[in-house]
Amino acid sequence: MCHASHNLLLSQVLNLIVHRNDNAAIIPGRELRKLVYGRDSVFARSPSAAQIAAVTAEDVADFLHAWERPDGAVFGMAGVQLLSHLRHQSPVSVLDILCSSKLH
Repeated sequence: MCHASHNLLLSQVLNLIVHRNDNAAIIPGRELRKLVYGRDSVFARSPSAAQIAAVTAEDVADFLHAWERPDGAVFGMAGVQLLSHLRHQSPVSVLDILCSSKLH
């Protein structure tokens, strides 16, 4: 994963953490899950800023390489495209999209 995309992703997630209490209607559900499942349950986790900041670009790339698999992909198409044209397109990964110059 390129450095700029990792910084963008990191800042977006940290912004979500900072603003997670902005909508008061969401707080009771989040706290109820902690009471029902326990604070350490996967169903009740609330990541901290320190935990998110500790994730490196290599961690994200390793996760994507492990879990972005063609056997789990779902292909959807909207609009008019010729299948013969699509078959000649090279496959694009999430990393390619994140690091493309179109996003910078």
